[in-house]
Amino acid sequence: MFVLLLLVAVYALSAYPLVRIANRTNDCGDIAWWAWVPVMNVILMCRIGRVNGWTALLLLCGALPFGALITLGYTVYLWVRIGRRFDRTGLAVLAAALPIIGAWIFAFAIKPEYAA
Repeated sequence: MFVLLLLVAVYALSAYPLVRIANRTNDCGDIAWWAWVPVMNVILMCRIGRVNGWTALLLLCGALPFGALITLGYTVYLWVRIGRRFDRTGLAVLAAALPIIGAWIFAFAIKPEYAA
């Protein structure tokens, strides 16, 4: 039971920054709730980063040999694209390197006027 509660807490701590980032955009604010749904949160990241949503299928490569490297690389790529959108590429790389802490720092460092 403790492990389940811990997993739910970690998921919530990682989903909220994505909701906040999506609300800072002009085109993804209405679908910010997607951050709470396990597969749709990656599609939301693709939409925020202005990447084709079908490329999210690259995350399925995690089951293949060396697939973890592909998954990690794609996740960093998504965060860099999101960072470029808000002119905060360095913070986006931090968000990719430190998944929960970096995402929180990134989410609270961006301002609404960067929502171009």
